[in-house]
Order: sequence, then C-alpha cells, then structure tokens
Amino acid sequence: MIFVTKIQLKKLLVIVAALTLLPSLRAGTLPARPNVLIIYTDDLDFDEVGAYNPTNYPTAAASRLASGQTIDKWHAYVKPLTPNIDQLVSQSMDFSQMRMVTTVCTPARYSLLTGQYCSRSKSVQDETLKKIKQKAVTTYEPACVEFNTDLLPGQWSLAQAMHAAGYYTGIVGKWHMCEISKPAGFISPPFTDANGNPNLSMNQDPTDPATSNTVATVYAGGVNYLKQNEGFDYASSIYMSTANELGLPKPLCVVENNMEWFTAGVVKFLEQQTNSSQPFFLYFAPDVPHGGSDNFVTNDPAMTPEGKVTWHLGIQPSRADVKARDLAAGTIINFWKTWLDDGVGVILKKLDDLGLATNTIVIFSSDQQSRGKWSCYEAARVPFTVRWPGVVAPGSHCDVSLASIDMVPTLLELCGVSLPPQSQAIVDGRSFAPCLTGGTVAERPVLIEMGYARAIVWHGWKYIALRWPATLALEIQTNNINPVYSYIKPTDTVLKPTTADGLMSANFPFVGDVDQLYDLSADMLEQHNLANNLQYAGKLAEMKQLLAQTVAPLPNSFGEFKTVQSPTVMINNSTTTLTFIGIPNFPHALDLATNLTAPVTWRAVITNTADANGQVNFTNISAAPRNYFCIRRP
Repeated sequence: MIFVTKIQLKKLLVIVAALTLLPSLRAGTLPARPNVLIIYTDDLDFDEVGAYNPTNYPTAAASRLASGQTIDKWHAYVKPLTPNIDQLVSQSMDFSQMRMVTTVCTPARYSLLTGQYCSRSKSVQDETLKKIKQKAVTTYEPACVEFNTDLLPGQWSLAQAMHAAGYYTGIVGKWHMCEISKPAGFISPPFTDANGNPNLSMNQDPTDPATSNTVATVYAGGVNYLKQNEGFDYASSIYMSTANELGLPKPLCVVENNMEWFTAGVVKFLEQQTNSSQPFFLYFAPDVPHGGSDNFVTNDPAMTPEGKVTWHLGIQPSRADVKARDLAAGTIINFWKTWLDDGVGVILKKLDDLGLATNTIVIFSSDQQSRGKWSCYEAARVPFTVRWPGVVAPGSHCDVSLASIDMVPTLLELCGVSLPPQSQAIVDGRSFAPCLTGGTVAERPVLIEMGYARAIVWHGWKYIALRWPATLALEIQTNNINPVYSYIKPTDTVLKPTTADGLMSANFPFVGDVDQLYDLSADMLEQHNLANNLQYAGKLAEMKQLLAQTVAPLPNSFGEFKTVQSPTVMINNSTTTLTFIGIPNFPHALDLATNLTAPVTWRAVITNTADANGQVNFTNISAAPRNYFCIRRP
C-alpha cells in the first residue's frame, strides 16, 4: 500500500486536472470570447498576501524579520489577513517568475496595457528629441523611463483592441497615464497655490456649491476623456492621477485610497452585464496599498475625487470592522491589506452571484512591489495569478520567466483578437497561453527599464547596467556625487539626494554601482554583487551580450550597448530628396537646423515612415542650403 501526504495528493490532483484539460484545448474547444477582469493593485508586496510563503517568495522585509533584524514599522507585522485573495490564489495558476518591465506607476501601467517596453512610448521619444535639440548633440541619449510614458489619445492598447473586437470595456481605479500630455480640462489642478501647483494645505469645503461644482466638472472631464480617447465604454471611480496631484480640496485628497468607492464602481459594471450577450473586459486598478496609511480607518469614506458622495457606502465591511478583525488576528499595523481583501471578496462574490465567474478570466497582480520601487531590483518581481474555471487547473504553478508585456498578446490569443499590424503598433510581448494548461513556452531574456538603468534577467541571473547621459555623467564626476536612489530620477542639471536614498542603500547595498551581477538562485534579494568577481567574468560578459541584443530593436542609445546616431546631412542648393536606412516600419522625422552650435534654431520639415526594409525617402526638401538632422522617433 502506498501512502501519500495531503500536499502530495494536492499536487497529484493538480497534474491530473491539467492533463484532462489538454485534449479539449488541442481540439480547439476553448470557451468562446471569455470575459476578462484584471485586478491590478498598487505597490503590493508578496509578504502582504497570506497565500505567499516567504520561503518561496522571499522579500527583504520577511528575510530580515525572520533573522531578528530591525525593519521599518510598515513591514513589522504578522501574517496578513487576506482570506479572499488567498482563496483566489488557490483557485488560480500562480506565476512565480512574473516581472514587470519597470517599477513605478505610470510606465508599469503603460507596458501592461500596450505590451511594449516603456522606452517606445511616444512621450518618452518626444522628450528625448527635445533634449537633442536643446543640447545640439548628434547621438541619442538613453531614455529616462519614469512618469513620462503617457498612453496618448487614440493610441493602440489592450482596451482599444478589445473594444474594436466587440467587447464591452471598462475601467475602475487609477489611470495615471497623462502626466506629460496633461490634457486641459481635467488634469490641470482646479485648486492650486500661487505657482499653479496642487496645494494640499487648502481646506475648501467640498460641500460648498461652487467648490462641489468645480470638483464634479473636473472629475466628469476625466471620465469622458477615458471614454472618448482610450477605448473604454465605462469609467467609474477614477483617480486620473495620484491624489496629491489632482489639486482637489484637502478633505478629498487626504483619502488617497477609497476601496469602498472602487469596489462599488466594479460592482456597478458587473451588474450591467447580467443580461448582456456581449463579453466584457474590465481593467480594475485600485491604488491600494500605495501610500497606505492606517489613517484610512478614521477618514470619511464619502470623500472621493468626484466630491463628497454616498452612493458607494456600505458596499463592503466597515473600516472599523477591518481594524477589529486585524487586531483579533494579531495584526497590529497595515490594516489596509484586509481592506483591499474585503473589496476583492465582494467583487468575486458578485461574479458568482451573477453567474459570470465560469467564463471570466481573472488576473490578479500588482504594478510593482514597494521594496526597490524606482529601481531594477526586487520590486520588478510581482504577484501574478490567473483564474479561469474549467481551463486553468486550480492550485497550479508556473515557474517560466515571463514579463508584464506578455499579458497583452496572451489575452488577445485567448479572446480570439488579432495582434495589431506593426505599422499600427509594436508589441514586444509574446503569448504564454500554453502555460495556462500545463504547457510551456521557450524562455527569453526579460528586460527591465527604470530611469537610466537597464536590467536583464536570464536563467536565474540578473545583470544591471547604469548608464547616464554624458551631461549627467560629467556632473557626477565633477561634483564627486555618489548617486544612490537619485540616479533613477535625476533632473538634467542637478542631482539631489532624496530621503529615500538611505532606505534604498540599506536594502540594496550596491545600488550605485554601474555594473551589477546577481545569482538569483542563491541571492534572490540581490545583496551580493558579483560583477567585479573574476570567477564570474564569463557570466558577466554573457549577460552584457544579452542586454545588447535585447535593447537593439528599441529606440535610443544605451551606453556601449547601443549607439543611435542622428546623422547630419548637408543639403546643397540642388538637393530635393534624401534616402537612408532607418528602423523598419517606424516613423522618422527630418528636422532642420541652420547651425550645429547652441542655441540651435529648429523647425520640423517633414516626417515619413520607413518601409519593411528600413528605407526612408524624404522628398520636396527645401533647396536652400541647410544642415539637417534625421531624428528617429518610433
């Protein structure tokens, strides 16, 4: 007689369930046009969800707590109380090696919804072009990936694709992808200080009729913008940006998170689908636990970016009840994880009650972890689970190394929606659909872009390269600056230490090194830089080569790994056309300069798109002698 443990039996049942699904999938009998619900939390760490064992999902906080070290108060708690998310994880396939391709709010959302690396963003490219013009340089600088990756009006995205394919599309929660473009009418803060900046010290009464009307008008502008420009049929409970950037009266801003309001917005969307034959796609992005504070327990839940409203109250257990349950469970701080969990529980129950759960793909993840945010470190690896009853085996597990940009092509494949032609949009991700039924996909290097740093993850190793533009590199050398956290988000002329420097260097001791090599199989928390160890010189060279190969198709230079020249072409009086080889299927612009010394006077002359072979043809060029720069603008 053979005896098996409960754990062994559970694993066996998962394998059997996955195998029984394979024949039907190979026969092409996947459920037609499934619904899709993405739950995209904000700054959620592995150690903030009860389902994640710190042995398999190590974090800096859990590691230090286990060894008796002192850590910051926000991570000094016992196992979190998250029963609903724990149950969702148990019903899903868990992906242990999913990484975001960047680690801060705006670019993380951009990459998730476009399937693109962030450096492709047109707003990033326009920013780079502006720097080239200002500095009169002929080599593209590295793209600085930060809050500059706007999803521009009408730009192709997952929501646009699903909408065009006949899905009813919705968004609830935080948008945060119009930081550069700042469309007038709703992103411009209605209440500011003398310099036009949002002022959180202002105490306008949200119930005052004039103030209330202004707030409602600005909020409605944001909702309408998303419906008219970003492919959404439905938009509710929206933060167009983080609360402190909205320029609202202080009583509406201090409640940076409002889980009840978010939950009610999702429930309202789901209730509209009850008798609909149209499949739905819902992007739910609560900004919890970002900026989390237990002050939410005493804040007024009626205060929201749309004003003081009550339509959402009572949708989930009270905030006082959240605190009481956490205290009873022994959790003395960070109650907002249970608050988030309550909202997720209400939403999942609503799916069940409305009979929608069976044919709804539910993806649960986070834009990044909080530890190492603004870097290429630990924050990039995130919780990621997929539930699809009858297709994905409950409790299954996938260790394939994947990237957030892979979600777009995966969902499009599962929903029978075609990828866009390259002339419309480049999708860098690739589908991992076979993994969902026990199969696999060939691994490839995962690129992480953050600030002026790039990282490559490959077969249990991570290499990080930090390459500043020449102007910043000179400043660092001249002023003997030791950039720590600041290297991620520098200005063009000044590097200033930040209060986060100490925290970053305490968690990641080699944060300022320009070359870093980590063996993730032995050093998941990236505490031992092997780049200067001659024993690993071969591995370092291999990882550098992989980084060069991965950034090659992307715009912009990056140190010695890629140099993109902006060729200078002298045009004589008889020249009317210009032909050169550029990037296939990408738009290029020919810009005119009367000289190459600062200050340079510029005006755009003509734009054109390269053919499939990369050839760009410019015609009808002015006959007057000028210097021309060809600026590549993917």
